[in-house]
Amino acid sequence: MKKLLSILASTSLIVSAPLAVISCKDTGKKNEFDYDQVLNEFISEVSTIFQSQVSKAFKKYSMLDEKDLEEETGYTVKLLKENKDDLKRPQSKFYKDTAELVMTIIPVDLINEELRLTVSQNLNYNPVLVDKNTPLKNGIQITKFDLIEKGDNVTLLSTVSADVVYKEKNNEKSVRTISSVQQINIFGKEDIAVTAKAIEEKYSLALNDKLANSMIFESDKGNLDNTARTISQSTEVILDLKQKITDELAGQTSALIVTDKLALEINDKLFVDSSRFETKTVFDENEDTAARQALMSALRRETPTAVDDFLKGIRGNGSAWIQHVIPDDSYSEEMKKAIESDPTISEAINQYNLKSNFIQNRQLQTILKVQNSNFALDMKKDKLTIALLGFKVKGVQFSLDGYNFDFPDNTIVYRQQTTFENTLSLYDEFMKDAFLTQSSFVGLENTSLISNPFEVHQLEWPVSWTKTNTVDMELFLEGSRTDELIRANYRAVANAQPLDLTTVFRSNTTRKCENYMYVNENGYLITYEGVKAKTNESALRTYFFSSGASNWNKVSFTFNKRSSRNTFSVPDLSGNQRKQFFADKQSSWKFKRVG
Repeated sequence: MKKLLSILASTSLIVSAPLAVISCKDTGKKNEFDYDQVLNEFISEVSTIFQSQVSKAFKKYSMLDEKDLEEETGYTVKLLKENKDDLKRPQSKFYKDTAELVMTIIPVDLINEELRLTVSQNLNYNPVLVDKNTPLKNGIQITKFDLIEKGDNVTLLSTVSADVVYKEKNNEKSVRTISSVQQINIFGKEDIAVTAKAIEEKYSLALNDKLANSMIFESDKGNLDNTARTISQSTEVILDLKQKITDELAGQTSALIVTDKLALEINDKLFVDSSRFETKTVFDENEDTAARQALMSALRRETPTAVDDFLKGIRGNGSAWIQHVIPDDSYSEEMKKAIESDPTISEAINQYNLKSNFIQNRQLQTILKVQNSNFALDMKKDKLTIALLGFKVKGVQFSLDGYNFDFPDNTIVYRQQTTFENTLSLYDEFMKDAFLTQSSFVGLENTSLISNPFEVHQLEWPVSWTKTNTVDMELFLEGSRTDELIRANYRAVANAQPLDLTTVFRSNTTRKCENYMYVNENGYLITYEGVKAKTNESALRTYFFSSGASNWNKVSFTFNKRSSRNTFSVPDLSGNQRKQFFADKQSSWKFKRVG
């Protein structure tokens, strides 16, 4: 099965294009331009803490014996059935009484205190925080009940909701509602209740202990969104998990385990990759002359060995041309000592970086802690693990007394392991593919200083662009335009496909996308931030992991922008004046044809 999953990882159809392009995302400090990203992270972390603690509290009551329930509350299966209609009416007395009873399960004070300490004290969230107290300003409520009758048994579904209050860009308060649907199964027969509770505990133990460290998916691809989609949509992966669950529970219960509806729910906040260092290169014209000459020779294919000669200079650990900005911390020290003993460990992609990132992923840590999961990394056994992907396991059921009952959802972690012999070999392959991707894009093969003295990059015209709607117009650069620009080059797409690389197009100085683009009649692509700003600051940067689109501190390759790139300041002009100004301007980027 492991071999089959490896084959699947390399051949499975990905619904998105193979070259990931997220071209204009700010990766600097939090500011007004990435407010939406901060808000999304804030809401996601609040929701994770809220849902995890609510789920943990309800787990104790997920399988109840009717007699025990009646003794403690006076509720019976019959009473719930008789008042089923009232459970749908929030204004009814039975609804209010039931809501008051169910609310005693929820650890409101614990949730608010955890939110205050872990979220409201996080300085990164200051742009969206109303104050330093809990963001659940309107409390926690039961907002809906559903009762499902199952013979002598019932399942009570409770929707627990809360309003997250946050600050908008204009400092006005706004609200987003988060919810969690929890189930309480009530059994009319004591023996059925005992069996149900026992099998629920065994199921939880199977996922959080026996299977917690056994889920492996072999793939060399760096786009974790696509990898997660491949895993969740794979028939082989789902069958493998079904079999593992069935095998773990075999012979432990009289209940029938039903896995027909098993599904893996993706949450990109539960992804962890094994890169955490910014990559710097020395290919500018005013830096390393030998490096620049080797780069240009490889881009032009000046000799049969030019590419291989250049790759020798950028591969491996400790390259003088490719420098990883490694911080002084315990993880880095541990990594350096390990590389001394085993030089096949890449300093850019390795299990020590993974460990550091895993510990810092507070949402995944919260979920695993609440579940009492025994998932743990092992620095020796995880030498080939390059990423972690958390999935919520949904839809697993057991059959008792003629009816199916849902197990509570649990999160499991898949280890993504490379098929390469070691992470250094994977890194070297990345460097090759990243160079070939960018080389294909700039189109300098078989050119020379005579035919192309200014080393102008030769761009392909995107199919979706028209001359009428593009040329001599100031257009926003962000969004789909840069995606289309990079994907227009099918050779670049093909070179990025094997490792599913992510290419961005932005300034190496400001670390964000320039706001505007202008294509003149001569086919020159000119990019700039705005009026009075310098032009043509952007450069291509190819990341191994897709997280590089929002995090500068990830392993990447770039040969930077040219120092002599025909820069100039953009005056405040419009209409024909702007057209006349740009008419004779040049840049490092030029389309082979226009329209």
